[in-house]
Amino acid sequence: MWIVAKIKKNQESILTKELKKKLKENFTIYYPKVLITENNKKEKIHNILGNYIFFYYSEINSSFFNSNLKFLKGLQYFIFGNRNDSEQIMNFVKFCKSSENKRGYISNSFFFNMIKTKAKIISGPLKNIILNIIDIDKNKIIANSGEIKISIKKKSGNYCYPL
Repeated sequence: MWIVAKIKKNQESILTKELKKKLKENFTIYYPKVLITENNKKEKIHNILGNYIFFYYSEINSSFFNSNLKFLKGLQYFIFGNRNDSEQIMNFVKFCKSSENKRGYISNSFFFNMIKTKAKIISGPLKNIILNIIDIDKNKIIANSGEIKISIKKKSGNYCYPL
């Protein structure tokens, strides 16, 4: 069953090591991530869900987690749901994985399909600029920010989040 876990900032690897100690290899952790290049040099991995990850373990029940896994390093807490929630998480994970490139990172096209009226650029020289969408084409977005007109190609390295 899939559940959501809130983790401490940038501690995915610490939590994974702790889970391996407790559960051996019978679990899966997934979080959709993008690879952002800063200043054309340094690459940074960014979890698009912030401090949340998806966790799969076949024998999930809240009493097991509260007694055995509640105080793991890197973990803040688990968010439990029901079977329907687990199925929705599984569908979202499949959707994200279908949008990943060969290296396992979400491609820019993942976000392009969600943008409707506003977007925020999260990488590149125009980082943190809010865009008002004028037109969405198959391969690019045409937008403006104040008086400046901007065109961003779907396959560019500049990621845009929908607002």
